[in-house]
Amino acid sequence: SEEFLIAAIVSQDQGMMDAYASGDVYLAFAKDAGMVPAEATKKSHARIREAAKATVLGISYDMGANGLAPRIEAASGSPCTIEQAQGLIDKVYEAYSNYWDWKQDIQRQYREEGYLSLPDGWVMWGDNDNHRSVGNFPVQGLGSVIMRAAVKNAQDCGLDVVWTLHDAVYIEFPSDDLACI
Repeated sequence: SEEFLIAAIVSQDQGMMDAYASGDVYLAFAKDAGMVPAEATKKSHARIREAAKATVLGISYDMGANGLAPRIEAASGSPCTIEQAQGLIDKVYEAYSNYWDWKQDIQRQYREEGYLSLPDGWVMWGDNDNHRSVGNFPVQGLGSVIMRAAVKNAQDCGLDVVWTLHDAVYIEFPSDDLACI
């Protein structure tokens, strides 16, 4: 849930921060959206949680109802119409309105200023006409900034970083030398 947390922090969306703090952002969204009762668990409402997960992930990448409906259906094993998918999209917007306002501001900023930049200097210039890419750049890019800093810190500590994968850093060290971790 790294990107969800980053999105919550940069947009200062308290609902998202609370969902992250719950330990299960997808179930928290399902509860916030009224899809499940407050006492629901991952086990008791597994299919609905999967629908919520598909929704939260899809919408974070600006997926529309036409693309989201089959993903929800595949994830939950239950039919989902385009209208139902749009209803869930609307619930995400309601539950996390600060995030969506922030995301619209990012799109406007990119159109007006012609670029977006990350804290470490990486820049997306104004020739990208894919609104999804523009909308995802600040969150995914900040995840990359964090990853680059983690790799640098690990190397500065003398750890042998062998590769990264998504939000993980893999290191190699002698198994008899656990003092380094």
